[in-house]
Amino acid sequence: MRLGVFSTVGEALNFATRRYETVMRVAWLPVTFLFIGNIAFVFGVFSIRAERLITFADIRPGAFEGLAQVANGIAISQAFAGSAAFIVITLASIILQALLIASYMAPLIRLKGIGEEPAPGVVRISAGPDPLRYIAGQVLSIVGVAMIVAPLALSFFYIGNEIQSALQQIFVAFPNAESLHQIEYRDTRSVLSDQGKIWFLDFGAWYFIALLGAGMLTAVITFHFFEAGTGLIQSVITAIAILVGLTAGFYFLSDISTSPLSNPDTPLILVRLYGISLLVYIGLRLFPYSGIAVCRRSMGLFSVLKITRGWNLLRLVGIFIVFVVAFAIANFLLFSIAVPAARTTVVALFQMSNVMGRLSNGGEELTWMLPFFNFLWSVISIVVRYLWLFLSIGATAGLLGSLYRQSVISST
Repeated sequence: MRLGVFSTVGEALNFATRRYETVMRVAWLPVTFLFIGNIAFVFGVFSIRAERLITFADIRPGAFEGLAQVANGIAISQAFAGSAAFIVITLASIILQALLIASYMAPLIRLKGIGEEPAPGVVRISAGPDPLRYIAGQVLSIVGVAMIVAPLALSFFYIGNEIQSALQQIFVAFPNAESLHQIEYRDTRSVLSDQGKIWFLDFGAWYFIALLGAGMLTAVITFHFFEAGTGLIQSVITAIAILVGLTAGFYFLSDISTSPLSNPDTPLILVRLYGISLLVYIGLRLFPYSGIAVCRRSMGLFSVLKITRGWNLLRLVGIFIVFVVAFAIANFLLFSIAVPAARTTVVALFQMSNVMGRLSNGGEELTWMLPFFNFLWSVISIVVRYLWLFLSIGATAGLLGSLYRQSVISST
């Protein structure tokens, strides 16, 4: 079955708006706990770092968002450095976020995918096998990508290190053949450069690796289309055309003023390009996995691989592009036009109320007026962000549920 680009995105957005109240009912409590957990994580990181309790009294107003980004960086770097406290708090935060996100994504995906209504109740958090399947699907998708790409990345890393190590080897040379008293120390790079052979280690080896990457990517794309029923010759031609278009497009979009053959970074750029392309390919093939696993209540991969066969993979790219563009436009309209207009309205109301208050208070300003309007704008900002987040959650769940429905049709 052909994936419909606009119809799939339309179904996802329609679900997000049509069942908006259900999305709010299912997601509001987990999202609230996510916000609370994020605040606790930030203060926990800085408390461990400062070796004392850090609270809101220790930070200036409006600085929390920037501190959250700093806290994430500190926690990750210290965890990789082996700090037990930061490892514990980072793992606890990841596990808590995964459980809370899965608690609302799983029932919403099943609502869209098979029409199963979430359990009744407003103050509840969904638990059980379905959220765990959603987490398992997400984790296995990441592990699947890592298992295939990590060995290739490590191979290229060690090859590069061996080449650099070989070029740094020191040799003893005797520049005067008639005297052994004159000694010159030279590294491999200078020796090979004098012999005109340095090009192989500087360029040739990396071009060879890039060629291997291109061959591997071509083979993967060829098998991808051949598996979908396309003829072998047509699959090979399609794969080569995609590879050439990918390479040329990346080159012209990155730097059209430098010849790729004269640029010493070209082979490394090509190696990264083909590696990232393979990573994106695997990620796209496994993207519907968590949604299908939740709806089928099975961790089998057959339906996942079938829905992304052949040209459906490129249609899935088109779905992502349309989905992102639609949300980017909505985000611009909301946060660049509607929210500033609302802020201007609140400021105008404050100024009018302030004038009226002075007139009724003998010319003196009412001290409670400014804190009240600041509080009012804070409430409006929080509500708007909550509503936007619920729309995003509903659209994402709708997209995964819609992909499951189409996978069922393609399997029949």
